[in-house]
Amino acid sequence: MKFLKVADPETSLFLNQKSQLATFLASSRLKESLAQNLKEVLQILQQQEEEGPSSKKEDNNSSEEEEDPF
Repeated sequence: MKFLKVADPETSLFLNQKSQLATFLASSRLKESLAQNLKEVLQILQQQEEEGPSSKKEDNNSSEEEEDPF
């Protein structure tokens, strides 16, 4: 019997966000709402990338909660 290795925290966070994004996008009922949701997701990802890993995680968590559509 094989067990999965526990991923590092950064990978776990990424996989969790990826799962939330998939659920958020799957909730789109119309092509137009899917396009709008994709734009929102892209903006959020771009903002996170611009903030970079050097920014404080406490600051990122508080702003993500306010902006996060999911």
